[in-house]
Amino acid sequence: MPARISAWQQERAQARERARQEAARRQRLLAEAGLAGGPSSRGTPRRDSPQAQVLLQDLERQQRREEKRRQRQERQEAARSALAAAEAAAASQPPPGAPTKTPGTVSS
Repeated sequence: MPARISAWQQERAQARERARQEAARRQRLLAEAGLAGGPSSRGTPRRDSPQAQVLLQDLERQQRREEKRRQRQERQEAARSALAAAEAAAASQPPPGAPTKTPGTVSS
């Protein structure tokens, strides 16, 4: 169980780092487009420029693709893990139809 916990903690740390990098990338893209010239009166970046809209839409599409890819990988890893557990459980059982050995019985 501790291995699962440490793997989960590592996964969460990686997700936080990806989010931080994505936020920095977004700011850089907006700055390159000349659109991060300061927040509007509401405190949010200006989004009225067509360039900003295109950049933000592209970024959102990329984020959705990455999220779908990550979810697909998680499902595949869960399926592999479940399959490995099922195979291990099956390997620990005697084959069907095999005689079972019970304590106290003597086979001749």
